[in-house]
Amino acid sequence: MRVLPSDLFLPKPPEEKLPIPIFRSVEARRRERPSPDLLDTIETRQHCQDYLRENRVECRTESLEILGSEQPADDPAAIGKEMYLVVKLADEWNA
Repeated sequence: MRVLPSDLFLPKPPEEKLPIPIFRSVEARRRERPSPDLLDTIETRQHCQDYLRENRVECRTESLEILGSEQPADDPAAIGKEMYLVVKLADEWNA
């Protein structure tokens, strides 16, 4: 978690919003403020997505057939495995 030194002197913490829609929370159980760990994880994943997107554009690769081929009801683990195979990523690529 990164904290700006100036934030330590604020009367209350700055309001931070999720940069993505919330799909898995029941309205009554939704947190008012996302945890710093969650925000950090989302930011890290977004940087990773940006890198991969830019890399594919720079290498002028063709669109992947898997994009848009899955449905929300499909098994996320199976989709992830298929993505690894299609993109040919090593298991520890993002470690």
